[in-house]
Amino acid sequence: MSSAPTSRRASRVVSYGSINPNPGPRRASSLSSPLSRRTHSLHSQPKDEAEDFAKKAAWNAAELAGNIVSAVSKDSSPPSPTSIEPPPTFADAISCLREDYDASYFLSGKLINDNLYAPDCTFADPFASFDGRDRFISNLSNLALFVKDYKTKVIDFDIDEDTKTVFVNVLVKLVLNLPWRPRLSWVWGVEHKFTPSPPFQVTTHTESWSVSALDGVKQIFRPGRPTKNESR
Repeated sequence: MSSAPTSRRASRVVSYGSINPNPGPRRASSLSSPLSRRTHSLHSQPKDEAEDFAKKAAWNAAELAGNIVSAVSKDSSPPSPTSIEPPPTFADAISCLREDYDASYFLSGKLINDNLYAPDCTFADPFASFDGRDRFISNLSNLALFVKDYKTKVIDFDIDEDTKTVFVNVLVKLVLNLPWRPRLSWVWGVEHKFTPSPPFQVTTHTESWSVSALDGVKQIFRPGRPTKNESR
């Protein structure tokens, strides 16, 4: 006799390098939301709206700054599209995604295979959301121009084969290429939802942080200590 549906589902959740048996970003998202889903009074709504407006304004300003810096930078060039076909199997998609994380794609600005993501994939973070793979790739490339140094460690890589979903948590430490050299550090979580059938591509990419969006912004304006080379 076959096992109960709940047991079969649980057995198909695969974890690689996980330090927590629960899917990462679902845990991280409870920490990262600047305003939890707990019921709050009507008096807090104006403040909530003001914070949402401030976050969206900060995100749009950052994207605009990235586009400007990219346009004038001598070291930047438009990301070249890959000629690799979308992954034909879910195992191939997982392998490709893991390679991207091992290469710290979100800070290096380069994807192993652009076609891992659907052209109309939805991307969301604590600041904003948008649709479109090309815009995501452009933003990745622009972000790399602002990163001076970084270290990352994948601490959760959990796979739910039934729902074709991957939950990833990464410890991120980086120094921004700004005059005051701010140092940022937090756990960055991502939930990747794939198409249910071949070719397997990411349709939603949802990010969460272990700090609130506003606390993350505060880290940007906090001066960092100079490195040994810079202090000489």
